[in-house]
Amino acid sequence: MSGLYPVDQDINIFGEIIKFPSMGSDGKFTNGDFTDPKKPASFIPAETINLIIDNLNNLIKYCGLEPNNTSETQLKEAIDKLILNKSCPIGSTYIQFAEDDGTFDASKSPEKLFGGTWQLKYNTESVFFRTEGSLSEEGRSNGIQQDAMQKLTGTIHTYNTQNHKIIMDGTGCFSIESGGGYGSNSDTGLLQVSQGVKFDNSKRARTSTENRTKNRKIRIYKRIA
Repeated sequence: MSGLYPVDQDINIFGEIIKFPSMGSDGKFTNGDFTDPKKPASFIPAETINLIIDNLNNLIKYCGLEPNNTSETQLKEAIDKLILNKSCPIGSTYIQFAEDDGTFDASKSPEKLFGGTWQLKYNTESVFFRTEGSLSEEGRSNGIQQDAMQKLTGTIHTYNTQNHKIIMDGTGCFSIESGGGYGSNSDTGLLQVSQGVKFDNSKRARTSTENRTKNRKIRIYKRIA
């Protein structure tokens, strides 16, 4: 067996050779055979006990805790911390998805699931996340790329008689074009003039106060301790 187990040695006691510490046939400690005095119980050497305790001390310290001789849960706490530090080291991030009703279940936060101290990130910005690439860099400042949309263009012409023309100002995406007219000066002659036109994209698409894609709500945490 060996490993942490000691290996039997031959010791001469009063002219008799005995095995010490009297390991069993499987290399482990044994209770011996009370019906056969030639099969004594094992004696656990102090070196073996010290080796076990030294290993446990080193394991607890490696996990970031200080070993003591009173706590009955320190090894469990050390293993829990070791698993946390290996699976979610300080600086790692965790994404929590909202429930179907849009709320977040506190029992599913990383602090409840894994332990440690976690900081909620970007929870006041209502922003989307996108992967790297050339398009993701345009206009980015302090980590945020401001909202934008593709350019919309168009030209609208209206024709009126010279004596019945309508001229209005343009707003939003539209502006009034300037230029000469054409045709005669009679009441039936035509001149090119501008006329106001209302633009409303809600007749063909969903609208809101922002440009957005179909999405789900998430929370992003960063482990800080």
